[in-house]
Amino acid sequence: MDQQINSDHELIDIDKLAIGMCLSRPVHNEFGLKLLDAGIFIDSELQIEKLRQGGVRKVFVTRETYKPVGSTSEQKKLEKEFLEEVEDPDKIISELKQELVVARRIYESAQSVIDDVLHNVRMGKNIDSVEVRNAASQLIESVIHNPHALMSMVNLKRTDEYTFNHSVNVTAISLSIASHLSMTTEQLDTIGVGALMHDVGKAKIDVNIINKPGKLTDEEFEIMQRHPVYGYEICKRENFRNDQVLDIVRHHHEAYNGTGYPDRLSRRDITKYAALVSIADFYDALTTERSYKKSLKPAETINFLHKMSNNKFDRRLVFHFIKVMGIYPIGSVLKLNSGRIGIVVGFSHKNLLHPILKILVNEDGTFNRAYETILLHESEDFITDLNPNFRFKGNLEDIL
Repeated sequence: MDQQINSDHELIDIDKLAIGMCLSRPVHNEFGLKLLDAGIFIDSELQIEKLRQGGVRKVFVTRETYKPVGSTSEQKKLEKEFLEEVEDPDKIISELKQELVVARRIYESAQSVIDDVLHNVRMGKNIDSVEVRNAASQLIESVIHNPHALMSMVNLKRTDEYTFNHSVNVTAISLSIASHLSMTTEQLDTIGVGALMHDVGKAKIDVNIINKPGKLTDEEFEIMQRHPVYGYEICKRENFRNDQVLDIVRHHHEAYNGTGYPDRLSRRDITKYAALVSIADFYDALTTERSYKKSLKPAETINFLHKMSNNKFDRRLVFHFIKVMGIYPIGSVLKLNSGRIGIVVGFSHKNLLHPILKILVNEDGTFNRAYETILLHESEDFITDLNPNFRFKGNLEDIL
């Protein structure tokens, strides 16, 4: 750095931040994601705009510490880096559309496999472990090609076939986080199989308890809490002897603060695999509407998960989850200040607050049959409602 940073710092409005000022503390958005580090000198108006787009209203700067504005070439380099952060929207949409066709086939095939697994457990028959592993492998392949394709199916729920839809959804989410963390193929296989089998123990629970249209009694909840142990015993008996797979099945309801079940594990006693699947399990449960409860919208659930991080969940894994899912996940339906309603079809991982939308409803309430594309980072529109009174009932590939 050109000069010693003064230890004194002050909190200023973003509108007062100027080129040459030095940030004295890291800047995070409301979800805890770091936008800029401490010690960074503001060299361009684009840096300031980046903070505004991230929802930042105030920053800490070092008092009376300025750095001379860089050369034109330096500013152009910064501008180029900023523009590169917003990936080509046409490319994002095209890649999603391509993978959706394959992902839908893989998703439905995995649902069928889990349906067979649960049926066989109920009937006292053996589980085809090879079929489960093949289903996990296909889901892994789809996630590697384009995780957003499977995520769109997770978020656009249209049925109440909760048990086996849920298992596939949890697997898709878990694998997307694991892939984001650059886990090996072997690790992905383990997580894929463990997540697909995580709720197999529910096949041993009375279906009247599983589908009860109302709050469970204390006795019924105690019975429900046995399903991880039942699942663990089933997998151990049915040739799923990988200790990490068994750990996922047994411990996906453990909580970071020690209030989970069945073994009351906490913090470092919970493996990363089980902690990762527990986040996916919680997200899908909250975003699924059932006969006895309303669902939360994906963006609402993301916010709720963030608030619970470091309490029920591992805070670091929640942040990785948000980076994968986006603050406004694919398939989220949002209302803009103009009155228009759109569905999220993409986002840049470096610009999570400004997703790409396809407009479904115009300002006057009529349907937008052209499905106009809106890039929020370029638009005067901004998001005002995470839960508009509108349900998208089609397939996402039909509007891309």
